[in-house]
Parts: sequence; C-alpha cells; structure tokens
Amino acid sequence: MTSSGSQLRVFLLATLSAFGLLSCGFFNDPKEPSNQGQNPKPAGLPANPGSLTPSQWLDLSLVSFRQSRFMESAFSAQTAINLKPDYIEAWNNLGAAYSGLHLWDQAIMAEQNALKLKPDYELARNNLAWAVAQKRLGIQ
Repeated sequence: MTSSGSQLRVFLLATLSAFGLLSCGFFNDPKEPSNQGQNPKPAGLPANPGSLTPSQWLDLSLVSFRQSRFMESAFSAQTAINLKPDYIEAWNNLGAAYSGLHLWDQAIMAEQNALKLKPDYELARNNLAWAVAQKRLGIQ
C-alpha cells in the first residue's frame, strides 16, 4: 500500500472508530477478530465481503451515498480503489463522499485523481469545482 493509501486507511479507521462504526460489523478491520454474531450486517452484504468485485464495492458506495451515509460511501469507494487503483468512477464517488463529509482537501484530492485518469470527466470536474468553492467559503 502506498504512503497516501496507508494514511487514508489510518484516517478511515480513526474516523470510523470515532463515530462508533467499527463495531457495526460492516467496517471490521480484517486483521482484527470479527464481532459478527453481535451486530447484523447491512442488508445485501454477502457473508464474505472479500469476495466483492470493485464494481460491487462501487455499487455499495453509491447506495450509501444516496442514503447520505457518506462515511460508508467513502469506505466502499476506497475499497473499490484498493482493488482497482485506476477505477475512475470510484475516485469520483470517493470525492463526492468526502464532500458530503465536508472533508474538502480529501474531496479535492480524490477528484483530481479521477481527472488524472480521465481529464474530460465532466462529473469529476464539477465535483472538484464544488469542493474547491466550499473550501474557499470556509464551509465546515
């Protein structure tokens, strides 16, 4: 994993922990013992999330985003990216999820990564402009 990937993983785990989401069963660190029997998994998640494809992780990210569950959306998009680093749509959705969390620097970075992969990707360009504008306005 790259340095920025490691930093993102630490950031996500710290944030999930702070919000108490690590204990829900969906966000368990694969290196840690699971508390599977204590909390139900979200509907539609297979018994072995490791078997999901990048496309399926993106689908989970989109569903979470539409339900304003931005942290889950970011986690799912990042997982898709970890499996397929050049996944343009996952980079864009990661940026959108970070915008939903008002994490403007992370949103900007994700949208810039999407645009590096596909410079004419209008949705990423729009999402980048939005994140930059919100950051300039000081939206917290």
